[in-house]
Amino acid sequence: MPETGCLLIANPTAGRGAAKGKVDELQGILRRLGVRHELTLTRSEGDATGIARKAAAAGWPLVVAVGGDGTMWEVLNGVAGTPSALGIVPTGTGNDMARSLGIPLNLAGAARVLAAENHELRPVDVGEDPDGKFGIVLGLNFPSEVMRYVNTGAGPFRGSLAITAGVVRTVTRLRAERMRLELDGKALEADVAGLFIMNTPYTGGGLFMAPEAQPDDGWLDVVILGRIGRLDLLRTLPRAYKGTHVTHPSVSITRCQRISVETDRPLDKLFDGNVHGKSPVRAQVAHHALRVAVPRRGGGDAATGPAAGAAAGSGGKRGTGGGKP
Repeated sequence: MPETGCLLIANPTAGRGAAKGKVDELQGILRRLGVRHELTLTRSEGDATGIARKAAAAGWPLVVAVGGDGTMWEVLNGVAGTPSALGIVPTGTGNDMARSLGIPLNLAGAARVLAAENHELRPVDVGEDPDGKFGIVLGLNFPSEVMRYVNTGAGPFRGSLAITAGVVRTVTRLRAERMRLELDGKALEADVAGLFIMNTPYTGGGLFMAPEAQPDDGWLDVVILGRIGRLDLLRTLPRAYKGTHVTHPSVSITRCQRISVETDRPLDKLFDGNVHGKSPVRAQVAHHALRVAVPRRGGGDAATGPAAGAAAGSGGKRGTGGGKP
């Protein structure tokens, strides 16, 4: 049973192939840091979850997702609820879990965090649905349609540009869907262009979608994008990079610990970086169900940005409310 070190689970296709050339570089950095590690490459969708489960059962203390939020999601589903912690080396398209937790987005910085002396294990919440767990977001309609486009690899773009291209393409086809929601027992029915059930503040490659979300506070922040015109949506989305979209009349945010969503027709679900399963949604928060290796406080490697409070921890629970459903 390993007592130290980490198992790297790398998706060579993450970031539209950008991750493939970074694996050797990552291993070289870890060797120079003296970090004991082993590497396993995924071959197909879903591989990382099975590998992570076996790694947790074998006693690896740290199981590391090397890839984007899709790879992170698979590894999270393998280690959540086990003694193993999750490590993240973000080499994908969105990298929003790392961004939200203050993990450096550059390879060298993220690698340094994996050394035991450079990280602490932060307890974070996990969203749970019958179709899977999630660390960032469970989305319907707009977010899942954007990610479907991004994950097909269509178009010449990588990173945030790929997501921007997906947004533009999706907006031209988007229609609001009738949804019946129940949030901690409170019923709501609305026409919804996009539903974001957020555990972290960031999604979509840096969109500050839920500015007050904390990944460790025991709450889910539900962002509802109601009926909105296509041009209005294209004008509003750039505001989400600073979190100022929340003042738009078509945007509402509320908090809950349990949410169910029914739709008139089956809609694809977005789990973090993967499109998986279809509505209905039956989600709830599992408080501190996962530990993540994040930069040790005072170590100087943490990422910075408007979510610095989320990266540092919430410091306590918050009540429900804060938006108009």
